[in-house]
Amino acid sequence: MDQILDYTIAKYFADNFLVNQSDLKYTILQPTNLTEEKGTGKISLDVTGVTSNPIPDVQRHWLKSSSMIILLVRLS
Repeated sequence: MDQILDYTIAKYFADNFLVNQSDLKYTILQPTNLTEEKGTGKISLDVTGVTSNPIPDVQRHWLKSSSMIILLVRLS
Protein backbone atom coordinates (compact mmCIF):
# COMPACT_ATOMS: atom_id res chain seq x y z
CA MET A 1 0.00 0.00 0.00
CA ASP A 2 2.89 2.37 0.75
CA GLN A 3 4.20 1.99 -2.80
CA ILE A 4 0.82 2.96 -4.27
CA LEU A 5 0.65 5.98 -1.98
CA ASP A 6 4.18 7.03 -2.99
CA TYR A 7 3.27 6.67 -6.67
CA THR A 8 0.04 8.63 -6.25
CA ILE A 9 1.81 11.51 -4.51
CA ALA A 10 4.62 11.58 -7.09
CA LYS A 11 2.13 11.47 -9.98
CA TYR A 12 0.10 14.33 -8.50
CA PHE A 13 3.15 16.60 -8.31
CA ALA A 14 4.45 15.54 -11.74
CA ASP A 15 1.05 16.18 -13.36
CA ASN A 16 0.71 19.50 -11.56
CA PHE A 17 4.15 20.59 -12.80
CA LEU A 18 3.36 19.63 -16.40
CA VAL A 19 0.03 21.48 -16.39
CA ASN A 20 0.95 24.61 -14.44
CA GLN A 21 4.71 25.16 -14.63
CA SER A 22 5.92 24.02 -18.04
CA ASP A 23 5.42 24.75 -21.71
CA LEU A 24 5.86 21.09 -22.59
CA LYS A 25 3.39 19.11 -24.65
CA TYR A 26 2.18 16.28 -22.49
CA THR A 27 -0.23 13.42 -22.11
CA ILE A 28 -1.51 12.63 -18.63
CA LEU A 29 -2.75 9.08 -18.19
CA GLN A 30 -5.11 8.52 -15.31
CA PRO A 31 -6.04 5.17 -13.80
CA THR A 32 -8.93 3.31 -15.38
CA ASN A 33 -10.31 -0.17 -15.14
CA LEU A 34 -8.33 -2.25 -17.63
CA THR A 35 -10.12 -5.17 -19.21
CA GLU A 36 -8.76 -8.21 -21.04
CA GLU A 37 -11.28 -7.80 -23.86
CA LYS A 38 -10.31 -7.58 -27.52
CA GLY A 39 -9.26 -4.05 -28.49
CA THR A 40 -11.74 -1.75 -30.24
CA GLY A 41 -9.24 0.82 -31.54
CA LYS A 42 -10.71 3.47 -29.21
CA ILE A 43 -10.10 4.65 -25.65
CA SER A 44 -12.17 6.84 -23.32
CA LEU A 45 -10.84 10.39 -22.94
CA ASP A 46 -12.01 13.27 -20.73
CA VAL A 47 -14.50 11.04 -18.96
CA THR A 48 -15.78 11.63 -15.45
CA GLY A 49 -16.83 8.66 -13.41
CA VAL A 50 -15.78 5.04 -13.59
CA THR A 51 -14.73 3.81 -17.03
CA SER A 52 -12.89 0.88 -18.52
CA ASN A 53 -10.62 0.36 -21.51
CA PRO A 54 -9.30 -2.84 -23.11
CA ILE A 55 -5.58 -3.30 -22.43
CA PRO A 56 -4.64 -3.47 -26.16
CA ASP A 57 -6.25 -0.06 -26.78
CA VAL A 58 -4.41 1.60 -23.89
CA GLN A 59 -1.11 0.09 -25.09
CA ARG A 60 -1.72 1.33 -28.64
CA HIS A 61 -2.51 4.86 -27.43
CA TRP A 62 0.55 4.91 -25.16
CA LEU A 63 2.87 3.86 -27.99
CA LYS A 64 1.37 6.35 -30.50
CA SER A 65 1.66 9.36 -28.17
CA SER A 66 4.26 11.66 -29.69
CA SER A 67 4.89 13.73 -26.58
CA MET A 68 5.20 11.14 -23.82
CA ILE A 69 7.34 12.14 -20.87
CA ILE A 70 7.94 9.71 -18.05
CA LEU A 71 8.96 11.14 -14.70
CA LEU A 72 10.27 8.72 -12.12
CA VAL A 73 10.35 10.00 -8.58
CA ARG A 74 11.38 8.03 -5.54
CA LEU A 75 9.99 9.30 -2.26
CA SER A 76 11.83 8.35 0.90
